[in-house]
Amino acid sequence: SGIGIADYTPIFNKRFFTYLAVALAVLVIAYIYKAYREEMREEEAGALAVLFVLFNFLVIAVLSAEVVTFYDKQSYLITESIRTENAKTFSPNQPNAVNAKYNEIASINYKKNVSLSVLWIVYSILLMIGGIISRNKAIRLMAIVLFGITILKVFFYDISYLTGIYRIISFIVLGVILLVAGFLYQRYRSQIREFVAE
Repeated sequence: SGIGIADYTPIFNKRFFTYLAVALAVLVIAYIYKAYREEMREEEAGALAVLFVLFNFLVIAVLSAEVVTFYDKQSYLITESIRTENAKTFSPNQPNAVNAKYNEIASINYKKNVSLSVLWIVYSILLMIGGIISRNKAIRLMAIVLFGITILKVFFYDISYLTGIYRIISFIVLGVILLVAGFLYQRYRSQIREFVAE
């Protein structure tokens, strides 16, 4: 990623601004295409949808990278402190302190996975709202795909990986998401089909 983990600063780093610059460039190109849509040839008609999907992919990619690196830095700093302590003269209290820090690293990893899932869910909801407002089928489909990927991640990875309170929270979140999704589909089934098909 080009970021030294020890020197990482959330948001204010080269990777974030590089992704942001590319994403904004893609967005500008997309709006230029939209402004001259009537002059485009038939084979160019799909370019606008591709550009909007690419923009959103870049945004979710860099936000995900920020979440992962944020928690990885915390784990790295704790790991470095363990190495420092191991280099010191052994003391009877050291093993307990080291074990506590390893438990802290595990807790950080749990938080990282839960935060990533929450980010994807929130972004997929925002995508769906944006796709409905703009009547953009590609964005709506991207939202559905991201939502589905998040559900699979929570069900097959988070729940099997997490323990304790984090696993309980993941079960609750997954249950609420599935219940809400099922209710909304039953309540607005015809509208949803229209949104996807348009």
